Amino acid sequence: FLDTPVSGGPQAADSGTLTFMVGGDRQLYERAVSILQWMGPRENIFYCGPPGAGLAAKQLNNYAANVSFIGLCEGKFGTPSPLRDPLTHSSVMNAGVRFGLDPKILAEVINVSSGMSWNSLHHNPVKGVNPRSSSSRDFKGGFKTELAKGVIDMAVQLADEIGAPLVMGRPLQRIYEEAAKNTKCKGQECRSIYRLFSEDDGRDVSH
Repeated sequence: FLDTPVSGGPQAADSGTLTFMVGGDRQLYERAVSILQWMGPRENIFYCGPPGAGLAAKQLNNYAANVSFIGLCEGKFGTPSPLRDPLTHSSVMNAGVRFGLDPKILAEVINVSSGMSWNSLHHNPVKGVNPRSSSSRDFKGGFKTELAKGVIDMAVQLADEIGAPLVMGRPLQRIYEEAAKNTKCKGQECRSIYRLFSEDDGRDVSH
């Protein structure tokens, strides 16, 4: 038995470029690599340790990914925009659009600067910026909000059990709890959480 969770989403699954995080006996891992390579390149297949280590790596990866996406979906302007009304909590991308920036240009800036993340590269939440992102499909299909919430809950529980509490753990759980109940995100791809920040002046997110 090996636990072999993956990362990369439907696009990586379709292209055979998934990342594998493997936990279990090392010899079994070595036997399994040739099979896993049908679905992901060798450099994306990681032996993480004994049984359960693959799942732990997956949970913590998803936690980090969702923290970074919330960062992409949250910002605050302290001064009024010269082009729009004053902004309170809104998404970074939405704030840029409201300011008058071209979202594609803003995305290019972020993706060659310190704000770059896997989500900013592949899943910009503004429709039209990245034709392969979930926003281009109106957040249909893919990894659902409820599943993302479940993995986040498991990651936070894991961290608590090993005495390494996550500073952003509870706030992230709260946001996804709200998203899983909201019709804007319920049953949708998990990055639909952007709608909580960009629509209705962000009133769906508790501040």
